[in-house]
Amino acid sequence: MTTNESIAAPPVIADVHPQHPHGGGSQTAATALRARAALLLASGCAFVALAGVAAPWLWLGELAVHWSGHAALGLLPALVLWRRRPRYAVVLALLTMVAVIPGIRSLLEPRLPAGETRETAATAALPITVAFANANDFNRERTQAMQTIAALTADVVGLAEVSAKDRPLLAVTRWPFQHWEDRAGTLSVALLSAYPIISTTLHEANGAGMLEAAIDLGQEHPLRVIVAHLHSPKDVTTETLRNGQLQMLVDLAAVDRRPLLLLGDLNISSSSPQWRTFIRGSGLRRAPGLSPATWPAVLGPGGIGIDHLLARDLGLTAVQPFPIPGSDHRGLRATAWLRPRDKD
Repeated sequence: MTTNESIAAPPVIADVHPQHPHGGGSQTAATALRARAALLLASGCAFVALAGVAAPWLWLGELAVHWSGHAALGLLPALVLWRRRPRYAVVLALLTMVAVIPGIRSLLEPRLPAGETRETAATAALPITVAFANANDFNRERTQAMQTIAALTADVVGLAEVSAKDRPLLAVTRWPFQHWEDRAGTLSVALLSAYPIISTTLHEANGAGMLEAAIDLGQEHPLRVIVAHLHSPKDVTTETLRNGQLQMLVDLAAVDRRPLLLLGDLNISSSSPQWRTFIRGSGLRRAPGLSPATWPAVLGPGGIGIDHLLARDLGLTAVQPFPIPGSDHRGLRATAWLRPRDKD
């Protein structure tokens, strides 16, 4: 018997490949971990940025403002993660802007003329190579540090955190003219010169090292050089001492308006409001270009610049850093010269 039956097609089973039971969860957990890490980093950086606003009035703000540029960089990961959430993105963007303001002010600071070079100034006066090094009083590689300093091809060198025990290591060098403070303590300084040192004055600066010298370069007037190591602002008391020492440098600069060279660990970066006050009052200027980071040395270019080569009425090439074995600071060197208009 023939029947007219409709036979249903068998159901089609989709070829589904099940996910690994822990795959999605791992990805979600990793994303959440990144978000938490970015949030934690952003929280710390936000604190630094906001604390830096109080730098003119509070010690903690003064401490934070030196790291404001780092805070701005630290806020960027969170800003990228939450860029699609306006409520968070706007706050993070505002905090980033607050953090970059000290750096912008530093970039706008008056500098020595960038158009002058050693070659164009060489006919006006003898160029000299200058350097500064903080050897670190607790340096466990002291002999190697002194060997590095002795190998510098510099005419004038300022030193900090050195003592009488270092003198023999630098006695037979290219610097026949030397003045060492020779006192205990981490703020001691020294001056080494290939040219005659015709006078020195050790200024009383509330424990800071502050050595002023006149160096005979064979020009009409001797070159004034100050080597300084100021207090580190570890608390309110030492911040007050350091600010007073900065004012002493301003007063010293005003005594004689002839060209001046300052080599030192001033324990202040160009992000600080106190720095701007110091620069305005002293008339000293940084070299053109970016100022190298010097501390802590372990961070290399990622640190902050608290050691400085500054000049007034002198030409100065871009400052270059160099490593000092065992020290927590990087050294600095540049070429200076008497600018033509300063000869008379």
